[in-house]
Amino acid sequence: MRFVKEQLKRALSAVNYGLGSFKDKILIVGDGRSGTNWLIDLLNPDKRYRLIYEPFHGWEFRPKLPAQAEYPFPLLHGADLERQFRKAARGEFITRNVTIEFPRALYQGLMIKDINAQLVADELDAAVPGMQKILIMRHPFAVAVSKHKYRAHHWPTEPDYFLNGDARFSGLLAPQADIIRHVKQKADRHLQLICVWCVLHRVLFNARTIGDYQVVFYEQLAVDAMNECRRLYHGMQQHGRFEKQQGLLQTIVAKRSRVTQEDNAIAASVAGRAAWQDTLDARLISEGVELLRAFGLEHIYADTHFPLISARQLQARLAAAGRGAV
Repeated sequence: MRFVKEQLKRALSAVNYGLGSFKDKILIVGDGRSGTNWLIDLLNPDKRYRLIYEPFHGWEFRPKLPAQAEYPFPLLHGADLERQFRKAARGEFITRNVTIEFPRALYQGLMIKDINAQLVADELDAAVPGMQKILIMRHPFAVAVSKHKYRAHHWPTEPDYFLNGDARFSGLLAPQADIIRHVKQKADRHLQLICVWCVLHRVLFNARTIGDYQVVFYEQLAVDAMNECRRLYHGMQQHGRFEKQQGLLQTIVAKRSRVTQEDNAIAASVAGRAAWQDTLDARLISEGVELLRAFGLEHIYADTHFPLISARQLQARLAAAGRGAV
């Protein structure tokens, strides 16, 4: 029965692609535990878009990749990577992990959500031109604490991994190489996760296409979801769709994400308090702030719960300055 269902999904994806149903594409990018799943629900309440769920995980490549598979780059490049991009763009992923849901036969677009795509932003854009792009950001301290809590998912904690592979990364991160190695030597899991967050965003902010991204902060989405959704929908030129879906959106806002717990961080964010403020000691917070400063990201987050800059301001800065804007 499962085989029959998969073959049916493959056929339907081919039909959608042939009909041009996947021409409207949205890419959602954000580090793990940053609210990407909740954002999917908010931007696709009517299931208008066929969801391609994290097609760049190591286990989605054939053959499967070895350790550190959460970040298959720079292990792969060239034809192997382009093949993966094309499969995502054509909606050809029907694996159990990628096809979280397939609720309808015909779609009006394709939504690709991935927590690794920031590492290949320009390559993905070249292979799949014309995508609308959205970046969701969450405080790196909150991300670190959440990843540490959900350890069943083997989150990579080796920031020096990016110094030992592709020259694109090692060259870009050369100014931070010493501090990255220092973090590796300290072997503090929270600090390593914060450092990985800094690396991911440093790479993305240096991308040629970074000015094309709409930005949303998890913390602001938590306290003002409807207005943030309105802003994102308008940015996608979907004003009417937002007005039509407000009832569904209100329900999703109240329900929260399918991957959060009852004591979820969204409720805490609404109260202006985050778990990391009670979990991390003063020394570690101070070291985390120094990491942000070393990567040139201290104007976005610091030792307070909310970001120091609005999403509109960051987005405008990225769009105006382009490559290496931040």
